Amino acid sequence: MKLGLISDVHHSPEHVARGIQKLRGLGVERLILNGDIGEAGELEESQAFSAQILEAVGQSGLESYVQPGSHETLSGYGVIVDLLSQKYGNIIDMTRESAIDIAGHRLLFLPGSDAHSGGEYHVGKDISSGRYALTENGVVHIDSFQTLQILLHDKKVQGMIQYKNIQDLVSLVENPERSIALCHVPALFPIGQRGVDFAYFATNAEGGFIPGYVLERQIHDLVVKKEGREVSREELDNIARQNGYTFHKKNVGNKELRQFLDQLGIRYAVNGHTHESGHHAHDRNGQSVPEYVPASELFWNSGCFDQGQMGILSVDTKGVSYQNVRL
Repeated sequence: MKLGLISDVHHSPEHVARGIQKLRGLGVERLILNGDIGEAGELEESQAFSAQILEAVGQSGLESYVQPGSHETLSGYGVIVDLLSQKYGNIIDMTRESAIDIAGHRLLFLPGSDAHSGGEYHVGKDISSGRYALTENGVVHIDSFQTLQILLHDKKVQGMIQYKNIQDLVSLVENPERSIALCHVPALFPIGQRGVDFAYFATNAEGGFIPGYVLERQIHDLVVKKEGREVSREELDNIARQNGYTFHKKNVGNKELRQFLDQLGIRYAVNGHTHESGHHAHDRNGQSVPEYVPASELFWNSGCFDQGQMGILSVDTKGVSYQNVRL
């Protein structure tokens, strides 16, 4: 069984249909959309963004497992996936399901992220799974519509989140050697640039975050415009610091997700999220895992769609293998 992987569509939702066509031409029988297939922002634009992607998925006719990542909102993405999963029977909302059995393997889904760009789907181990209101006194579990009405009436709601607790999957892991974890964010692998969780970014004192290459480009364009010359690495760092930013190159995977994989002995996991490490694949020790060959262990970043990256996960009686695909 060949499963097509698409994630991290931030700028070109109109190209997803072409991506699906490319994957179908390579023999893909089902799809997985592994997060960042929605954008936070103005409600109408946010809903239109997700709708364009999910319409392409629905019209493909391929059975498709869809889950949010770091950018999706409840009112933008959430409403659209509800509507289109009713319109198209082939779209399966993985916030409502946790596992799918395919070719003797169990796919375990963890919707959400631990790093958010306006997104409202969270994953972790801090609280029970469910929907929560954010208030000045902390999170309040929305266990009924009446609870939400009371909070809204008292003007205590500052936002909403959907939370998925990693521990919910423990009871679903019947055979760790044939379990595959699918989460938008990666597990932690402190092995440097070859890791599936390696990222390049910049932060400021207020907790602001910006991709490293974006800040680099902004500084470079400013210097070129003002002085008509290229900018050195040292100057990039200095100008960033003068504006309150510090560059980082590090492994940013989720520690709790790594603990979950290690404690249960799960050998396979697929992520997106860290654009810089798209198409990286390795085992637990950081050793490279080749394409096409059934692997005893595989931790794989299936790639950033905006960078023309997709992937194919092959699951059969021989085992689990992967293929990196360029749009």
